[in-house]
Amino acid sequence: MRIRWKFLLVLLAISIIPMLLMRWMGQRSMRELGNDLATRTRDVLIRETSLELKNLVEEHATILRRERDLVEMALQVQASELEKIFAGPPTQIPSEKRACWDPAMRAELRLNRSEINMLEEWEIWAADRWVYLMGN
Repeated sequence: MRIRWKFLLVLLAISIIPMLLMRWMGQRSMRELGNDLATRTRDVLIRETSLELKNLVEEHATILRRERDLVEMALQVQASELEKIFAGPPTQIPSEKRACWDPAMRAELRLNRSEINMLEEWEIWAADRWVYLMGN
């Protein structure tokens, strides 16, 4: 081999080896950068999502507390109204309500069997609720 070819091969080796080395190091550093960026992004997204979920749960808890307070207030109003009704003198029950307890009135209204069953179920429910409200 002539000296020119040897000199060409030496110069090519001197120029190509550093280029290949730089390419390999660049790919490795880009992969590490991508992994680092993915890890940081994941951590930030997890933190933000956790905070948003926490806020959402707290808002729902606030809404549920308000609804519970409204239901309790409505029950207190109903209980006080029932106490007033039962503490006062007996009043005449309207005919459509009296049909629930009065068999003669049921016959007069000509209720069918399913309506009578519904009224009886309502009577049982109302009696159970009254016992619960009175604390027995």
